[in-house]
Amino acid sequence: MTPLSIVLALLAALGNALASVFQRRAAADDKAETGAPRRPLGPDDSADADGPVPTDAAGPTKGAVPSDTAGPTGGPVPTNAADPPDDPVPTKAPGPTGDPVPAGAATPAGAATRADAPASRHSWPVRLLHRRVWLWGTAMLVLSGICQAAALAVGPLAVVQPVMTTELLFTLVVGGLVFRRRPDARTRWAIVAMGLGLAAFLALVAPTGGRATVRASDWLVAGGSVMAGVVVLVAVAPRLRSAARAAVLGTATAIGFSWTAALMKDAVSRLPDGLGALLAVWQPYAALGAGLVSFLLLQMTLRAGSLVASQPALTLGDALLSVVLGVALFGERITLGARLLPALSALAVLVLGSVQLARSPIVSGDEEKETW
Repeated sequence: MTPLSIVLALLAALGNALASVFQRRAAADDKAETGAPRRPLGPDDSADADGPVPTDAAGPTKGAVPSDTAGPTGGPVPTNAADPPDDPVPTKAPGPTGDPVPAGAATPAGAATRADAPASRHSWPVRLLHRRVWLWGTAMLVLSGICQAAALAVGPLAVVQPVMTTELLFTLVVGGLVFRRRPDARTRWAIVAMGLGLAAFLALVAPTGGRATVRASDWLVAGGSVMAGVVVLVAVAPRLRSAARAAVLGTATAIGFSWTAALMKDAVSRLPDGLGALLAVWQPYAALGAGLVSFLLLQMTLRAGSLVASQPALTLGDALLSVVLGVALFGERITLGARLLPALSALAVLVLGSVQLARSPIVSGDEEKETW
């Protein structure tokens, strides 16, 4: 277990947390600006959404005096000039019904001007691309991937992936600063429990050694098992209730992320032989595909149920399967024997702490409970 791999894994976890908070902030800003319902274009509106708002009167109103000016059709154009009342009310352009709207009157809720129409046409991914905070989040995600790859290049898989679970801790800290919310006492205890549980688990298991690359036969056997497990879990999930479905999909997601990390570790170990040697093998491309599938599985997990339901599977599954893959594929050595029960107890503390942290609105993304 090298200190450098732990530091790089912590930096990768911090990058993931920054990306999560920044991109969620961008999504919240987009929702705040575009969430109000917009008035559909009326039959009298111009077909060009960028055109000016029609200001012609909708028709003669009560007391209107016809004008002698000929309109486009040759007929008189009615005006809004009526006999002045005792207390005249200034008017603006006609409202949606054609009646004049008082100058001081508020626009009805949800009524949008034609100037709003072009913005509503863009899909949310296009709008997010124009938000600087979302771009910063994407940049943090790229840096996180680089740090994780470097950590896997110098340290065991059974160390790097469990350390990556500290993303929850960093998300809470960064989210608290961005959303201006302080964690309560229960959340602070969860931070301590998760940190101590992770440290104790790694100290007791003490993964060391291992080879840099994996034999082709080992990839074939492990790959078939992993793919079969993910397919079965995804097929079973729709038949379950919300919480159970989130837990099952969370397990499938954890398997995907662990498998992606294993492929990434094998790929980056070939960099000393040159970039050409890296690009000539299949592992980097498989890692890219597995990472994309894992990301899609994560989105399905988050939509299936609450983060509290899926977080134990995500945390426990990623940590345990990474240890198993490290031993089975890379020949990493761990200490069991008399340390097995204490190690499992430390892992249980880690999972309980992560579950409690997942209840925090800063981590779960429950904007309604956050203080801005």
